[in-house]
Amino acid sequence: AQVGTSANIELEGANSGIAATADASNAVTVNISNSEGAAGTEINSVGVNAAAATGSLSVTVDDGMDYEGTISANAVTGTVAVNIDGEMSNTAQIDANAANTVDIGSVDTTSSLAFNAANASVLTVQAGENLTLTGDLNAVSQMTIDTDGAFNFSAFTLTGVESADFTGSGSAVLGDLGSVTHGSNMTVDASGLT
Repeated sequence: AQVGTSANIELEGANSGIAATADASNAVTVNISNSEGAAGTEINSVGVNAAAATGSLSVTVDDGMDYEGTISANAVTGTVAVNIDGEMSNTAQIDANAANTVDIGSVDTTSSLAFNAANASVLTVQAGENLTLTGDLNAVSQMTIDTDGAFNFSAFTLTGVESADFTGSGSAVLGDLGSVTHGSNMTVDASGLT
């Protein structure tokens, strides 16, 4: 376990061992990197428990890695930032149900991820490849999506969405948007998709 106000968790190479614990009270950074000299893609499914963190969560999956574990940080109230330079697939999951913002800054390999951030109102995505999201992001009211791949968000019902902007050379598939009982207007702009 790592204790303090912040913690860096390093998961290296192919591994499915015991979950790592971060007892940091504020920010937690998780880096999933390939082992030195590794040939081909390595799969890591080691879980991370960051239950004590209340600030932010940052996750990076390096090129050459496929992360299939669960990262749990349900007390984080700030931003969850994810960069997928490698791949997230199969059982990959992030639980951060108190977070207010989800920022997926890169998707360089086709990925799928269960993302449970039930309180998040802001979602930003920059994806160079295909990305499928499932889980609970149903409270999102503001979406900014730049995708050059196929962005699949069809698992969600966004009754409170107010702004959804899409750009890039890819495509987007969404679930239900809006509600007759929601008190604000909704704007969806997909004119930037080419």
